[in-house]
Order: sequence, then C-alpha cells, then structure tokens
Amino acid sequence: MACILFFGPGSDAWAGGDTGTLIVTLNTPTVGGAVSQAYRTYYIRLRRRDTGAEDQIRYTPHAWRTVSPNDFASTGGEGTVVTKELSAGDWEVTKFMFETHSNGIGRTRFRPLNEFSIPFTIRPGRATYIGNFQPIGLTGKNLIGMEVPGGVRFVITDKSARDVPIAQAKQPNLGPVDIGVFDVDRLGNPLLGSRE
Repeated sequence: MACILFFGPGSDAWAGGDTGTLIVTLNTPTVGGAVSQAYRTYYIRLRRRDTGAEDQIRYTPHAWRTVSPNDFASTGGEGTVVTKELSAGDWEVTKFMFETHSNGIGRTRFRPLNEFSIPFTIRPGRATYIGNFQPIGLTGKNLIGMEVPGGVRFVITDKSARDVPIAQAKQPNLGPVDIGVFDVDRLGNPLLGSRE
C-alpha cells in the first residue's frame, strides 16, 4: 500500500501573540449532484505568506473512526463549519488532497500537481470567513471500463449568512467576523470555480 506523507502544522504556524480565527465550511463531495461516499477524507493546506508556516484542516465525512460533525443534517446536507485559530497575518489555501475508501489494495489519493493561492487575512481578535468549499467529484474509467473516482474540483461560494451563525454558536467568543471569500474564477484554474 502506498504511503504519502502529507503536510502538517509548521512549528511556527502561530508565531506572535496576536491570533484570529479562520471560518471555512467543508462539505462532503457530490457526484452528479448527489452526496458521494467514495471519498473517505480530505485535507486543505494553509500557508502563511510571509513565513511559509503551514497548517491543515482535515475533514472526514465517512471515516471509520473519527467522523467530522455534520452541521447540515437537519437540512439534508453533509458538511461542517470549521473554526480554527491562526496567527494574525496574510495566509493562503494552497493545495488539497482527497482519499478514497480502501479498495482492498490500498487507498487512492488525488491532489493537484501544482499549488494555487486562495489568499485571506487573519486579523487579531477577529474572524475571517473564506467560504463554502463544495467538492464536486469527477469520474473516470478503470482498465476494465468500470466507473471510478477520478479526482475532484472545488466550487467555492459565499454562504456566510448560513455559516457564520453556526460558527458563532460553536464558538461564542468568536469576535467580529470579516467576509473574505476570494473570487477563485480569477485564477483560471479548472479545479476551482464559483459555479458548478
């Protein structure tokens, strides 16, 4: 079974005394508009733009042990609103990685070949909402013609009216919230968009 070491927190990710909070919503991947259980877990990588310090957020909608909370179960959705304390400064989302369920041989992992930059700023004592990240599963065919997971692309939208109150309920001392949803269409990256 292949093993890939993936990014972890940098030792100086929280350098300095001032911190703020990142708010991001991660959703279960969909295929053809329906929630898919093909992907067991995924990660998004965060990096400080000045120091290069890294961190990550892990989402496990269909893991065997630790399943991420579902904040949208009452509306028939699957996703979680994440709040994460980070050092104040300029950050970016640079990469993602998805793992499929084990197929008896090992897990398949998908990640972009090249990094991208979705910038955001964390301010001391404040929160920054960077959007609703909805993965859209892509499919391909294996050697015998069966349809199999073929990677993902992200649709990133502003659902702050829905998501910020959930974040505030989870973390009552959140502080003022800034909306910092970047227009990913400007990147021209086929793996990122604002529309399905």
